[in-house]
Amino acid sequence: MIRHETAVAADTASRLIVEVAAVTLKNAHALWEAGRAFLDGGEKIVDLLVVKEVDSATLAVLLEWQRENRALAGEGKTGALRLVDAPANLITLAELYGLREAMGLV
Repeated sequence: MIRHETAVAADTASRLIVEVAAVTLKNAHALWEAGRAFLDGGEKIVDLLVVKEVDSATLAVLLEWQRENRALAGEGKTGALRLVDAPANLITLAELYGLREAMGLV
């Protein structure tokens, strides 16, 4: 469901790779739990390349990961998550709710 790749250099972020095609209400809680295990307050890249189907539950999972990772950030850590390779429908939803920047979509 989630794969974690550790940063290879001190100046790079580790990656959380979402490995499911659909992130919807049906599996949102399980995905949220799986991702929480890798949150440590450090900067992370969340790779959404495989994700094709989303709904508002996807937004909830990603925003909660953002909130939790920032809460874990200690001195010298930003707690920032950057979302990459997001499907167009997720970007549309985020823009509809005015959440694109808060979610870290690039």
